[in-house]
Amino acid sequence: MTGYNVDKIGPPYIDRFQGGLANTEMVLASIKALYPKMKSRLKPEKRVDIFLKRLKKIEKGLSDSNISQEVRDVRKQKLDLLIENYISANIVKKENIPDGYLRKRLEIAGKKGYGNLRWTKNAKEKEVAQIQTEQKADLKMWSDYLISDGAKIAYPLWFRFYVFLSISKLRSIDKVMHTFPRRDRTTIDTFPLLNREVLAKVYTYVNMSAELQFEEKGIDSLPEGMCELEKGKIKNRKRSLDIFGRLAYQGRFGKLYFEVMDKQWVQELAALKIRGESTTKGEWVTFKHGSDPEELANVLRGKGTGWCIAGSVVARNYLNEGSMYVYFTRDMEDYFSIPRILIRTGNNSVIEVCGIRKGQKLEPDLVGIARKKYMELPGGDKYDKVVYRLVARGHRLLRRKLTGSFIFLRNKGVPAS
Repeated sequence: MTGYNVDKIGPPYIDRFQGGLANTEMVLASIKALYPKMKSRLKPEKRVDIFLKRLKKIEKGLSDSNISQEVRDVRKQKLDLLIENYISANIVKKENIPDGYLRKRLEIAGKKGYGNLRWTKNAKEKEVAQIQTEQKADLKMWSDYLISDGAKIAYPLWFRFYVFLSISKLRSIDKVMHTFPRRDRTTIDTFPLLNREVLAKVYTYVNMSAELQFEEKGIDSLPEGMCELEKGKIKNRKRSLDIFGRLAYQGRFGKLYFEVMDKQWVQELAALKIRGESTTKGEWVTFKHGSDPEELANVLRGKGTGWCIAGSVVARNYLNEGSMYVYFTRDMEDYFSIPRILIRTGNNSVIEVCGIRKGQKLEPDLVGIARKKYMELPGGDKYDKVVYRLVARGHRLLRRKLTGSFIFLRNKGVPAS
């Protein structure tokens, strides 16, 4: 079964994995404008199809030289307003900011010697505005790219729309769970960060799966003899799907985006090794106590570290507590841009050492580099002794959380529990 329009495979796929979309206000408004008497009789998939066609018409009109500039400006305003409303609807609301987060911020301030503080109305509003601004910026980064000329050439509208819907429902990377977890109304975390190379690979799998499901759905309309033949072909194609194809077929965008990103990271390290270059040689960069959190967040965005400081709100909180030290190794273009180790300090002492492996553990080859660095910092010797004591006593949970330093210690003869 071939020869169908590429735009036809999108609406069924989106409707299948974004179930409530057909009943949203933005879709129903489009139906009402075009088919005022048919809204209740249209199937969800058809509603999505009509909405995407309307979006496509608006988008096409933005570059149509046969239309006056005034009309193009009006259409651009409509598109911008649609995007702005959608972004505003998907960021955390003031009333949903968890009290636990606000209490934690006061505890940090108290430990820094600011006394018994409380949230004033003005201070709380500033904190909420900062969180919302960062979340808006993340989604705006996606929307700006997805409506750019480059993205229009690379991807059909239905895929770009599906990506935007999917991203708006996900949190930043979780390397323990190997996915981008789903958000809820209380999520203050950032959204997944844009990696264009990863997205291009994701499209290959999503497009293939959408085609497969479209063909699968159309089998019943074929003559009986052809029906059984096509069913056999579809069955064989489904069996041949790799892990990425299966995730796309199941509509698990967050998991698919993670796995493709993780594979890219492994391949990049492998390529460096093939070139005979060190994958551990790097340099430390210091982000001082009280410095600009955007500088720290920017160098970590889209790098798949799993560190929460890739968001500027969290980066600001930590930099208000102490300095941060990040170890970068070379990328394929010989820039020191790949973050591998993070050392966090507070109260003039080393608090945490993180790697990029599952559970934020250090990679075995980098344990010595991390230890050498934190031993040079205030409180590093105390941190090292704490790690040693916890490992020796066999505190499994704490040992897993203490960044992999136990690997170094175990190699020195401390028995593993």
